[in-house]
Amino acid sequence: MTLDNSWHVIKTAAAENKHELVLSGPAISELIQKRGFDKSLFNLEHLNYLNITQTCLHEVSEEIEKLQNLTTLVLHSNEISKIPSTIGKLEKLKVLDCSRNKLTSLPDEIGKLPQLTTMNFSSNFLKSLPTQIDNVKLTVLDLSNNQFEDFPDVCYTELVHLSEIYVMGNQIKKFLQL
Repeated sequence: MTLDNSWHVIKTAAAENKHELVLSGPAISELIQKRGFDKSLFNLEHLNYLNITQTCLHEVSEEIEKLQNLTTLVLHSNEISKIPSTIGKLEKLKVLDCSRNKLTSLPDEIGKLPQLTTMNFSSNFLKSLPTQIDNVKLTVLDLSNNQFEDFPDVCYTELVHLSEIYVMGNQIKKFLQL
């Protein structure tokens, strides 16, 4: 992997074989605006924690699937309007936080993450959620401050660990009768 044109922080993470990487704030936004997102990040195959927050990032690359060891993906407080379907390839993912973005929809693959325990999509523009029946380890689901009119598709006996659902700040008119 050649890192000649990579961001300094990514070169450092690669050189030190880091397992955690935080890219946050105005300095990262400036790099994104001037040079585009540094896709060499997706060659850091040992990463298990990735945090990209408070930037001007508009989309998550389909190459996110290369980060097979990710257990935590934090993408809050950006400008993200789309999550790629390749996120479904992150089979070790336990925590996914995409709160405070500009998401209007989610790929079906978001419901096929077998290790996922925490999912936060609060403060977006979502009206629906793909079925979560296969996310059998899901414990916490935060969908607050979105545009839901119907209760999300999470009422399944398979979701025995689901103990917290946050839906305040939506326009839910009816709840499912059990």
